Amino acid sequence: VHISAAEADGHVVVQVRDHGPGIAPGREADLLDRGRRGATTGGRGLGLGISRDLLRAHGGDLRLVRPAGGGLLAVLDIPSAELAAPEAVGRYAAERT
Repeated sequence: VHISAAEADGHVVVQVRDHGPGIAPGREADLLDRGRRGATTGGRGLGLGISRDLLRAHGGDLRLVRPAGGGLLAVLDIPSAELAAPEAVGRYAAERT
């Protein structure tokens, strides 16, 4: 597994790449729906969907990419506190005090 992160335009983009068998063509968006899972997983199909929902609630996103050479690339787009959804930032700050 390879993990990288870079900051650009007030966002941090985290990329997580593995070199396993990957996923079938056209399943990239499908696997981000809650309850959907890969054929060989033992999970419930919730983790990726919940992660994407959390990122979107804060103004970010999660997407899956089938890179050349196989494997899978997960791209997390995380906005800075200044760009995140104001209600989410306010709720987080209130919970921390």
